[in-house]
Amino acid sequence: MKEHEFDEVLRNLRSTRVPACPAGFENGVLRRVRAERAQAPAGSVWSELAALALRPRMAAAMIAFAASFGAVTTAVATHVAAPVEKLSDTLGLEMIGNPHVLECHQVDHAPRPGHSRHR
Repeated sequence: MKEHEFDEVLRNLRSTRVPACPAGFENGVLRRVRAERAQAPAGSVWSELAALALRPRMAAAMIAFAASFGAVTTAVATHVAAPVEKLSDTLGLEMIGNPHVLECHQVDHAPRPGHSRHR
């Protein structure tokens, strides 16, 4: 088809009147849409989540959440573990680290000659 023939077909289509819709056409369409929705099978929760996860924005959001959650938990774990090492310095308990400070003397629990345990 040549270009001038195509232009003539378009002119004819523009000048043609569109037939009027039958009465109640809009209501009929809406009724069929509602009927189709009612007949559509409900998807399971897992299939809905899988469809949601396959969207690029949602996948990017899940990756960003996982990365930030990992970073925060690592930072918190490091922060919580750090003060335990410095606790003895904070409380002034340096002597606990010295093994000679808390030496215990051995006590002899054997009965002495001439003394009995039972009186």
